[in-house]
Order: sequence, then C-alpha cells, then structure tokens
Amino acid sequence: MAFVAGALASAPGVAATAGAATCAGEVVGYYLTAAARGLPFSESTVLFWIVCGLSAGPVLAVAGHGWRVGSARTRLAAGGVLAMCFLLEALRYAVVLHYGSTAALFAAFGVMVLAPSAAFSSRTTSVDMDSTRGDAR
Repeated sequence: MAFVAGALASAPGVAATAGAATCAGEVVGYYLTAAARGLPFSESTVLFWIVCGLSAGPVLAVAGHGWRVGSARTRLAAGGVLAMCFLLEALRYAVVLHYGSTAALFAAFGVMVLAPSAAFSSRTTSVDMDSTRGDAR
C-alpha cells in the first residue's frame, strides 16, 4: 500500500510521509484486530513492526512516486524495489516458514511486477521537450 500511496503523491516528501503513515497504520490496524480477536502479542512486537513500517514505508512510497513520475531508468528501478519485496517475502515463506505454495505465489508476483514495470518504464509522454533546445521530440 505504501508504494501505491507514493504513486498517488504529488511530491517525494509527500510520498515519504504517506508511506510512513500507511505502514504504521497497517501495523496499528493489524494489532487492533488481533486484540479484538483475543490473540496474544507483546508491546515490543508492535513497536518493532512500527519501526519497520516507519523506515520501509517511506522507501516504498518514494519508489512508487518515482515509478509514476520518474525517468525510464527510475521507473524500472522503482518497479524492481517492489518486485524485490515480493521476492524476499517468497524467500521467507520458503526458507523460514516452509510454505512452498505461498512462496511460489509471492515469487510469481515478484516476477509479474517486473513485466509491467519494464513496459511502463519505456513509455514517453506525447510531447517530450528537449530542455536544452526547447524542441519537441
């Protein structure tokens, strides 16, 4: 969600703030739901995941912003950031949790994210101005 929030943001700073808020909000929502269901958790676990969200959220959101407004190279790199999130999650499911089918699903998501990212990275605007000459290309 942080990537999407960043893609919708008007500037990188706005994206970073939205990403931090999104991820922190997701953590709070998760643990409020867990508490409502009577599931046990510790305050240190909540704090750990909030810190993770506050650090990873801005990175993902700025990548999302770059994916929407950046150069072709930036859009491809930003899509790579999102793909790596899925691929690392697949690795965790496979190695730590031993959930083979879930790992395969997340790996497929990671690979599938790269294809549209690569296609989107090659798109150009209808009028691309050369800033040094002022000519339309």
